[in-house]
Amino acid sequence: MANGEAWKWRSDLNGAFSIKQVRLDLELASVESDNNDFIFGWNSWPPPKVNYLLWRALIGKIASRVGLVRRGIPLLDCSCPRCGMNAEDPDYIFFNCIWSRSVWWNMLIWMRINFPVEISNIKDLFGFIQNRPGSSKWKRVVYTVALATVWWIWKARNEMVFERRFIPVGIIVEQVKEDAYLWISNRSKLIQASRENWRMFNISVML
Repeated sequence: MANGEAWKWRSDLNGAFSIKQVRLDLELASVESDNNDFIFGWNSWPPPKVNYLLWRALIGKIASRVGLVRRGIPLLDCSCPRCGMNAEDPDYIFFNCIWSRSVWWNMLIWMRINFPVEISNIKDLFGFIQNRPGSSKWKRVVYTVALATVWWIWKARNEMVFERRFIPVGIIVEQVKEDAYLWISNRSKLIQASRENWRMFNISVML
């Protein structure tokens, strides 16, 4: 960058970067799908980086192996580092890999939501989750759990890629539940459920 030049955030009138402005930008960003049933919404209970990760996953901007090759980075192997069965694109990382599907199956069953066997991408999954019947508070709790699930799937993927450490599904499921519980307990105004009730997803006291 030449002297006297500076980076500017285009959507801010003064060109200033802030987390608040990023949140506003993401809230305005509609994530298109075939039936237009999902619009990304910022959830202030999880940390901002978790919202940002989901947004990038939904628009396919995650640094997957397929994505890196498309950017001109040569890789000898584009397959999923966990199962090795298919090329690793964002949908495969977050939903289509049998390991990721197992995580989602556990989380949805725990929340008493039937697993959508007909869905094949992360965007439609979140549209499905968003359109479940229930109160606004219940939906936000479920959405928070889904954000935690995306976060831990990504962390586990990176552990496998960079550390060659495979994390079992059961461990990830417990980590998702723990993070979601802490985020909701510390960052929401809901009545805190006991850990025993949370383990059973008995959240009536929170609603």
